[in-house]
Amino acid sequence: MSEKYLLEQWNFWLDELYSYSILRKFILDEWGFTDRREDIETLSNLEVIKLGERWKKISLPVYFIKRVKLSREVSALPLYIHLDVGGEAFLFLNNIPYAGINPYHQDHKIPYKEEYLFLIEAVPKGLFGQNQKNPIFKEAYIYQKDEELYRAWLTFYLIREFGLALEDTNKELQKKIQNILEETLGKIDLISSYSEFMLRIQNTKFTMDLINGLWSQPDFENIEKPIPEELKKSITHYSQLALKRLSELKNEYPNMGELYAIGHAHIDYAWLWPREETIRKAQRTFSTVLTLMKNYSDFVFLQSSAQIYQDIKEKNKYLFEKIKEKAKEERWIIEGGTWVENDCQLPSGESFVRQFLYAQKFFEKEFGIKCKLAWLPDTFGFNPNFPQILKKSGIKYFATTKLTWNETNTFPYDLFLWKGIDGTKIVAHIFGKHCGYNGTTDIKEIIKTFMEFQQKDLSNSLIYSYGYGDGGGGPTFEMIERLNLLKDFPLIPKIRKENPIKFLEKINEEKLPIYYGDLYLELHRGTFTTQGRIKRLHRIAENHLITIESLATLFNALENTLYPKEEIDKQWKKLLRNEFHDILPGSSIREVYKDTEKELKEILDFNINLTSKDKGDFLLIYNPTSFPQELNFELDSNQDLTLVYKNKALPSQKTYDKKMLVYSRDVLIEPFSFITLQVSKEETYEKISTDLIIGEDHLENSFLKVKINGDGTINVLYKDLNREVFKERGNQIFAFPDRPRYWEAWDIPLEYEKFGKEIKDVEKIEIVEKGPLRAQIKVVKKYKSSTITQYYTLYAYSKRLDIINEIEWHERRTMLRVYFPINIFTPITQYEVPYGIYWKPVHKNTSWEKAQFEIPVQRFIDLSQRDFGVSIINNGKYGHSIDENIIGITLLRSPITPDYMADIGIHNFTYSVFPHLGGLDESTLKEAEALNRPLYIMEISENKGEKRFLSWDKRNVIIGALKKSEDEEGIILRFIEYLGKEEEVDINLDIPIKKVYETNLLEEIEQEIPQKNSCFKLHFRPFEIKTIKIIY
Repeated sequence: MSEKYLLEQWNFWLDELYSYSILRKFILDEWGFTDRREDIETLSNLEVIKLGERWKKISLPVYFIKRVKLSREVSALPLYIHLDVGGEAFLFLNNIPYAGINPYHQDHKIPYKEEYLFLIEAVPKGLFGQNQKNPIFKEAYIYQKDEELYRAWLTFYLIREFGLALEDTNKELQKKIQNILEETLGKIDLISSYSEFMLRIQNTKFTMDLINGLWSQPDFENIEKPIPEELKKSITHYSQLALKRLSELKNEYPNMGELYAIGHAHIDYAWLWPREETIRKAQRTFSTVLTLMKNYSDFVFLQSSAQIYQDIKEKNKYLFEKIKEKAKEERWIIEGGTWVENDCQLPSGESFVRQFLYAQKFFEKEFGIKCKLAWLPDTFGFNPNFPQILKKSGIKYFATTKLTWNETNTFPYDLFLWKGIDGTKIVAHIFGKHCGYNGTTDIKEIIKTFMEFQQKDLSNSLIYSYGYGDGGGGPTFEMIERLNLLKDFPLIPKIRKENPIKFLEKINEEKLPIYYGDLYLELHRGTFTTQGRIKRLHRIAENHLITIESLATLFNALENTLYPKEEIDKQWKKLLRNEFHDILPGSSIREVYKDTEKELKEILDFNINLTSKDKGDFLLIYNPTSFPQELNFELDSNQDLTLVYKNKALPSQKTYDKKMLVYSRDVLIEPFSFITLQVSKEETYEKISTDLIIGEDHLENSFLKVKINGDGTINVLYKDLNREVFKERGNQIFAFPDRPRYWEAWDIPLEYEKFGKEIKDVEKIEIVEKGPLRAQIKVVKKYKSSTITQYYTLYAYSKRLDIINEIEWHERRTMLRVYFPINIFTPITQYEVPYGIYWKPVHKNTSWEKAQFEIPVQRFIDLSQRDFGVSIINNGKYGHSIDENIIGITLLRSPITPDYMADIGIHNFTYSVFPHLGGLDESTLKEAEALNRPLYIMEISENKGEKRFLSWDKRNVIIGALKKSEDEEGIILRFIEYLGKEEEVDINLDIPIKKVYETNLLEEIEQEIPQKNSCFKLHFRPFEIKTIKIIY
């Protein structure tokens, strides 16, 4: 006879045993109902709703309220409340936040009160945002629970569960477990008399499911009396004996390792619900957790994300103060270190820095701690410069689960040293291989979690996070009870409910394997492209904030103008929360992107005033990049204006969209410097002569000759080497069916290129600008319901060909890509990652290389030989591919879930072709900065002249940030060596300075740097980030 079948036969025994723990129920019918908060506060204008009725109104949120009195006699046993109101809900007990209500948290222990005021705030949505069209107020009752009997039942239940979990691994121990149950549970004389049996059976789980499926059901009376005392003693005795017998098996079957079990509630900051609902979810979840902490003294809980704590502080001061109390007791563990659990591929290097800077400062101010652990369990892959950013932000450890989702290769390590592009190493742990970050405390799950841990030879410990997540919710009381009992079980990992930092601190780092480079997730590659407008807006907003911040710093230092730190911080935090790992990647609902677009546009509207009047007769032109930039900008002006610099009229031309283009190679603006132009309404007619040549199908200057083919593609001759840039036609646009296996907004179909079709339907090719400063040829293509308009754009004396795109996209489940077959032979490609350069092989020799068919690129990707190279630069497209010599860019996708309107509408973006001599160098950096961070133009009422703020002598070292220090006592300069060179740099500031310090990314001083006459030196390792604090 199979032991499995024998173990399964205990099902009805356990079902009946559970029912003995539930006693009297007090049905809570007839509640007050409203959708107006003010009605709750005044207890007026309330409608009556009964159990089983539909909500009177469907609003977001609604409220249920009821007063209840209980006699003192019911306090003899613990009381619980059970609620199912038809949507996710928040329970207030006597006006105090108490617990969240959802399908996994319907029962909560409540203290005895002679009188209760129950208030429920509910939304007509499920835990994962599912719309409840006709929500019903289903159940509400208080019941007594005999916790001693409950724990006895749970003991037997877990022992049986343990035996079943051993079916495929340990038959010998499984047999012994069956014997223990036979000699303990089998000795209990359960109730069988009809009347008492039928009275108790209403509180069973399995049996009642069977009864409710019958043609008719019996009527049940309320249980008034507990089971006989003799039966209770028998049950508790045999449950303790069973646990004792089981524990005695530990000598024969010792515990295999240990799990650091931490309560957790992964709360997606916005995903299948908008941010407003997230704040409600957080309050519900945190109230549940705090209530559990009252009932379980050894329960510990981990929660990341400074933004969520900031929201709680603003919306629910009571909860925030309670969290602070538990944090002081080291039971509420604050780790993560970031403002939100952010995407770790698409934001710029400076955005990554600010994620940690603002979060660590917030946690230090509010809780007196700094995070040591980067907690990013659900983020879709990690860039190769992350270890350096982590370590310089005070982070010692990194944890994720997401690489366990790889669809092709198993990541080789679960515990390792992760080595970044600069050589920085950090301890990394991939946990939850079987259960992710939402552990259920299921015994089979616990066993598999340890058995599948790959570094058991180096550590017998690992992290185990448990609790319902994604939509929040967190642990349940039953999960905690289960873990408390499992401590006495043999064989399974020992359960330690402790801070996971204690496990990480014990690791012998010297013995860990080393993994170099990015942690690429072999899944969710579509997130590099989905929601293209949001990604483009985010890129613009990043650069705008860096520009405004640096300009405000410059004028504060030069003229002592007000530095608007509070407003700058506000805008940065707005940007950072929209980098959450379901917002920026494009995997949220439509409502989320309405909010995000609004907030990103608010950032773009943020500017500073430098003069008393908003408008005047001068233009301040500021260069926010790390390279000298030629004067090149457009003005929205319907008037014929002349701009004057140093008493000389500047060349200009009208653009195809009726703007005024100003461009002069003779006017060079130094990095982080400005000049002033005078605006004159006097017309000048000086003839301008440049090197531009334009014909119906070609553009040409001193460096490039561009041929536009009849199908809208191009061929480009690089004149310096008399070399064709492309092996075939460049800028080939293809459409592909875009129907992945499941995660539509997240994934790109495997082998999608088998089904592509090149778009060659050209409606129009026409010259729209004839120079003399800039020439443009417009190409219009049609694809089904969509229109693709491209402007081939060439400036005089420029080596960069811009392809300006305006796409009106109306397709569904279709992917648009562009290809460039570069005339290069090389085994690798190089491309920008946050604050650095990374490389990949261009071939597909291994399954690892094949799986990385789409890679996240920041501003450029490059193919180079020793003598010649080509960079493809972009201003807001991230998903790229490389196949031998062919560079591809994913331009647009069009999934219908979770946002059925994703990417519908108009998209504006630019990508550029930039051929260059030799390998990748600072010339590509210069062009990438110019395209992404253009000159900043401000109309002012007085002549500010021109001013250079600083200079340095190595162009492979760029400045990522120029800002006031967080303590506002100095200036912060962030330098990055970008091309992988050991470098010594001379830096000169054009203001008198007193002290120079090197700090970490949190602006904590590490050492003083000698300076003389406002000059100092810095030594850089390849790809090193250095943060410098200037006291002036």
